Amino acid sequence: MRKLVIFIFLTISAFSQSTGFVEYDHPINKYFQRMNLIGVLDDFDSHQIPLSFRAVSKYLSEIEKNSDILNTEDKEFLLEYLSEFSFIIKRDFIEYLSLVKKPAVNSLFSEKERFLHYEADSTGNGIFMNLLFDVAYSGEKHFDNKSGNVFSAKWGGKITGTYKDNFGFSFKATNGTSFGNKYVLLRNPAYATNYKFNEVTNNSGSNYFDETEGYAAFSNDNISIKIGRDKNHLGYGNVKTILGSSSLPMDYIGMNFIYSFFSFSYLHGKLLGSYNSSYDSLQGSIASVNEKYFAYHRFGFNLYKNVNLGIGESIIYSRRSMDISYLNPFNFYKSVEHDNRDRDNSVLFIDLKADIFKNFSLFAEYLIDDMDFSKIGTGWYGNKTLFNAGFRTIPFYKSFPADITFQMIRIEPYVYAHRITDNNYTNFGLSLVHPLQPNSINYSINMYYPLSQKLNFEADFLYSIHGNNIYNEQGGLANNFGGNINNGHRPGDSEKVNFLDGIKTHSAFISFKASYQPLRNYFCNFKIEYLRNEQKQKFIFTDLELKVKI
Repeated sequence: MRKLVIFIFLTISAFSQSTGFVEYDHPINKYFQRMNLIGVLDDFDSHQIPLSFRAVSKYLSEIEKNSDILNTEDKEFLLEYLSEFSFIIKRDFIEYLSLVKKPAVNSLFSEKERFLHYEADSTGNGIFMNLLFDVAYSGEKHFDNKSGNVFSAKWGGKITGTYKDNFGFSFKATNGTSFGNKYVLLRNPAYATNYKFNEVTNNSGSNYFDETEGYAAFSNDNISIKIGRDKNHLGYGNVKTILGSSSLPMDYIGMNFIYSFFSFSYLHGKLLGSYNSSYDSLQGSIASVNEKYFAYHRFGFNLYKNVNLGIGESIIYSRRSMDISYLNPFNFYKSVEHDNRDRDNSVLFIDLKADIFKNFSLFAEYLIDDMDFSKIGTGWYGNKTLFNAGFRTIPFYKSFPADITFQMIRIEPYVYAHRITDNNYTNFGLSLVHPLQPNSINYSINMYYPLSQKLNFEADFLYSIHGNNIYNEQGGLANNFGGNINNGHRPGDSEKVNFLDGIKTHSAFISFKASYQPLRNYFCNFKIEYLRNEQKQKFIFTDLELKVKI
C-alpha cells in the first residue's frame, strides 16, 4: 500500500520546478527589495508578492553579474539562493539531496537543499517533495496580571512542479493541534478564522486545525496565469493598504503580463461574507455564509530606469455569484459598478515608487474609495480617500546594512467601509488591511538587519491615532463618525464629517523578531510584541518557534 501511495504521488508530480511561485513569506522577497534599493536590480517592483520562479531566476542571475558590489552578508545570501534555485536557473541539481535516495542520519544535517524525494534531469523535468514540521510556544501577558500560554504543533507536506517549462503546480497541506490555553493563538488571524479550531463540540472547543494552499499555473516569458489558494500582498510599504500581510489565504484566479516598460496584473478572489447559523430538528445546525468576492487589476509603467508608476482598481462585491463584469480583467470597474446599479465597493488608486538615489527610495499611494468633485472641501462623508507615503533606505550599507522603512498612512472617515455590510473591505469579518482603520493616521517604522546568512533581526513600531465611533452599553452604534471598517454610512448619519472626530484614541505596537538558521531549512524564530490598545490595555506576547522543511 505504501508503495502504491508513493507511486501515485510521483506520477501526479512528474513535472519540473521552473514554472511556479515563491511563497509570500520566503526571505528572498526581502532580499530582492534590498538589492533594488542598493541599485543592483533596477527593474524590480515590489508592489505585488509572491514572485514567479521565472522572475526569481532572472533577478538572481542579474545579482550574480553585479555581485562585486555586495557586502559579505549579501554575498552569502546570494550563494544560498543560487543553490536553492539552481535547478530553476541552470538545470543543475548538484546541491540537492533526496532522503529517499540517501536515507542516512547525516543527510538530515546536510547543508544541501534537502527534499524527501526528488527526481530531475537536465531537460528540466523533475519531482520535488517536502515534509513540513512546525513546533511553537506562544505566551500572552496582560499588565493586569492575567496570562496564558500554549504549545502548538503542525505537520504536513508540500509538492511542487511544472511541465515543459510552461505548466506548473504546488500543493501544501498541514494539520495541527494545540496544548494549553488555545485562546492565546486567536490573535493570529489564521487561528481566529480557522473553522475546526473554533468549532464547538459537546460544549467544548476543538484544539485541532488544518490549513491548505496550492495552485496550478501557466507561464512563458511574458505572461502567467494562475488559479490557486495562497496569500497575495498588494501595495507599497511595510503596512499594505490594498491587500495586507495579515489577510487570510484566498482562492483566486490571477494573471500577470510584462512586456518592456509595461506590466499588467489581475486577480479575482473569493472571500467570506457574513455568517449565520440556524438549527433544524431534522438537519441539525445549518451554516449560511454570504457570497463575497474581491477583484483587482493594475497597469504598471517603468517610466525611467528607477521610476515605477501604477494605476489600478480593486472592488468588493457580494450576495450574488461571480460577476462576469469583474471576471473581465480589462473593464473599468468604477463605471461597471455604476451600471450594476451601485451595489459594490470600488476603490481607485495610483501609486509611485522612485529610487531617488542609491540606497534611498520613495513610495506613495493615493486611494479614492469614493469622490464627488463638486463636494471637495465641503466635508461630505462620501469623499473617502487614503494617502500612503514613505521611504526605504540603507544609509550605511557596507558598515551597518540595516534596511529602514518609514511610512505614514492617513485614512479619511468611512474608507474601506460600505453601506452594505458584506461589501466592507473584510474577509469573514477580518480586515484585508489589518490593523488599519478608517478615520485614522498611522505612523510606522520597520528595521530589518541581516547580521549574517544564518541570523537576522527585525523590529517594527506602529503608532495610530484613531477617531472611533461611539457605542452604547449594549455595543450598538450610537454615533457614527466613519471610524470602523464594519460600520458604513447609514441613513440619518451626519452628511458631514471631520477627520479624527469621534472618540480620539491612541494605540502603539512594538515588535522584535529574530530568526536563526543553524542548518539549511531549519529555522529557530523568536518574537516578542508589546501592544497598548485603544482601551489603554497593555499586553506582551511571546512566540518561540522551530520550523523544519525536509
